[in-house]
Amino acid sequence: MDSSIIEEDRIISVIANDPVFTEDDIDATTQTLDVNHILESESQLSAQLHDLKNLKVLSSLIKEFNTNLGLLEFENCYYSLQNLRKKINQNNEAFIKQSFHFQKSVVTYVDSLHLELVSTIYDIFSTAFWNITEDKIQFKSSVKWGHDNFVLEHDSVFEVVKQVFFPNDTLDPHVWIIEDMEFGNDRDTVSTKLTDLHKNYVHLKKVTDWIKDRIFEKNALLKYDNKEEDTLQLITFDPKKITVDMKLNCFQDLDNFLLNTMPASLQPSLLDKLGNMISNEFIKCVKSYSGEIIGHNNIELKRLVSDINSQLVALSSKSDGVWTYQPHAIKELLQDRQLYINLLLDQIYNKAVSDIRTTFADKENKWKNTTQVAIKSRTQKKAPIDVEQSEVNDWNWEAEVASEHESGIEEKSLERNEEDEDDIADAWNDEIDLDLDLQSPKKVTKKQSIASLNKQNNKGEEQEEEDGWDEAWDIGEDEDEDEESLEKEALPVAHDNSILYPKTSTANSNDLIEVTQLPTIFLDIIEWFRTEAQNLEDDLTNNPYFNYKISLLQTTFFAMSVTHSSDEWWKFYIDMREIYYRDNSIYRIQELSARYLESNCLLRQKNVWGLMQNQLLEFHEKENAPSWRIVLEELLPFVHKEIIIPISHIKGTESEIELLRFLDFLYNKCITDVILKWEVISEKNSENLGRLISLISDHTEIATLTESSQYRECRAKFEMVGKFLPLHLKEIMDMFYNGDFYLFSTEEIVKWVRLLFAETPIRKGAISDIYEIRQAALEDN
Repeated sequence: MDSSIIEEDRIISVIANDPVFTEDDIDATTQTLDVNHILESESQLSAQLHDLKNLKVLSSLIKEFNTNLGLLEFENCYYSLQNLRKKINQNNEAFIKQSFHFQKSVVTYVDSLHLELVSTIYDIFSTAFWNITEDKIQFKSSVKWGHDNFVLEHDSVFEVVKQVFFPNDTLDPHVWIIEDMEFGNDRDTVSTKLTDLHKNYVHLKKVTDWIKDRIFEKNALLKYDNKEEDTLQLITFDPKKITVDMKLNCFQDLDNFLLNTMPASLQPSLLDKLGNMISNEFIKCVKSYSGEIIGHNNIELKRLVSDINSQLVALSSKSDGVWTYQPHAIKELLQDRQLYINLLLDQIYNKAVSDIRTTFADKENKWKNTTQVAIKSRTQKKAPIDVEQSEVNDWNWEAEVASEHESGIEEKSLERNEEDEDDIADAWNDEIDLDLDLQSPKKVTKKQSIASLNKQNNKGEEQEEEDGWDEAWDIGEDEDEDEESLEKEALPVAHDNSILYPKTSTANSNDLIEVTQLPTIFLDIIEWFRTEAQNLEDDLTNNPYFNYKISLLQTTFFAMSVTHSSDEWWKFYIDMREIYYRDNSIYRIQELSARYLESNCLLRQKNVWGLMQNQLLEFHEKENAPSWRIVLEELLPFVHKEIIIPISHIKGTESEIELLRFLDFLYNKCITDVILKWEVISEKNSENLGRLISLISDHTEIATLTESSQYRECRAKFEMVGKFLPLHLKEIMDMFYNGDFYLFSTEEIVKWVRLLFAETPIRKGAISDIYEIRQAALEDN
């Protein structure tokens, strides 16, 4: 017991004499000490020791990161840095207890470690594994890096980078290595470098873009050097000195670069982006030089093409299924004589199309210069194309289309090989729909094309009672009966009493017509095309593919020309007509021109139809005081300016035919046939319609058509309607007894009588007289 007391006193005495615990309130002489104070100090020291141990962990992780980075152990660096971030972010009380300056210093330093790791990896890829400049791509599968020249293998570093930075082959913008950084500038730099690393060195966008841009260079070729640097280099040449074998060697060098230099880990990604482009450009190159490769039976070039074909097959097998190359196209090309012929024709066709484009690319528009041609020189009869019944004809390469066209044989249904041609040809086959309700001006319920209106009306007439009078009084609308009048080509003039339009000068068969340089330019191109085809190894002018190409050339020329000639459409038609006038084998231009003329006429007829129906509706709704603005201010000026004048400018047989067609449409389809479908015509509307017909007739007289029986009969019948509409029944019957209705069928006369007059015994007697007299006249005949 005494010894224990003595030992305790000794310990207290030693502690009391320790300078650390010596304070003013301790009485050293008395050897007394405050035990509680000592225990409190011990606790504080223990807490400080614990904090220092936690801070030492941060220091150890930082040292571990720097050591791994020095050894280029990037995966270990990544996880060391990740653990370091976790220690800082997971409620580390020891770190939080430190001063703000200390915390900021540590965070700043750790941010710099993020940047250092990413920058090191980025620099290795962008300057060591890859060296991409304007004129070369150099790749090294292994490099030396750092002060100690550590050897790095591309595939091992590539896999680590993909695994730690781009799991699932994507870069998450909220990944911890970016998101946990505190300071914005460094965080943006890390994000940018990781994005660029993923895009350009994992997905190889920089490489693929370089190859895509350089392979299309006209004055440079790609060369591959695998002896020392494994480099794909762009070498500039004079375009005139680039030969076929040089072009082919360019593809072979590119294939060798992808096969021999690119590691297996990169080939699928590269071929996914480059495979189709390389194969397409290679096939295009072989086709472009098919004359030298196939035609001359050049064994060396054929062997080179075959070798490249085999290389592409080998590349395709290394793409992990992302790109499949079909070698059959090249094999067939090397063996197929007909395909070779087709390619030769394609070459001269492409040159012809290029010449057409050059014509319209001329800023001075020299092709618009005009020359005058005598219309009298057109002695060859051109049978008008029945555009209402014809359909778009395709081409059968086996058919002798030119001779069939000249002899009037209907073109066979032919097989199309070009989608561009289909689109162009079909564009001229669309019908222009009009709203036609011939029963009442109140409503429009039926849609049909102007071109099909004749057929529908004829069908309706066939259903009416047959009395034989129509046949007996046939006005002879057959074009053959008016051949002489249709061959006299002249410019129509406005009616002498016209108050709306100036007179047009009378034309005759010696008139001159202006044409641009388009006919001459195109005929020269066609002649060049034929000459080139004749001068090939074999005369190809009788080849079915030649017939197809020359038809396609016509369609292409027409489509290009029409876009530059839309202001005055009739001038374009004159140019196209001049082409087939000079060369009647240009049947496709003739067909397209006919459809072009029809399309423009139908489009304007659609507008005329709408205006006329609006005017008739005005009569129906305001018969006592209708407005005449539509006819006087819109319809008649439009007819004169947009239809009669343009079609008259065309001159020739086509002009007369189209003018007659329009007058028949205006007089009969737009006015007479519509009125005949009304239920009744009031007395006031009889006057309105009579005035309307008089106005239309006066302002659509065409003096140069007066020798045409069709024109005379059409106008005479139309004017007769306007004449009898305001009359009383007795006056109409007097005209009938005098034979004034010789142009009308029996049913037409009866329809008019029923429309104009109420059902009375007088009307009934008049109708009986009409039937009786017409039947007697038939029996006498």
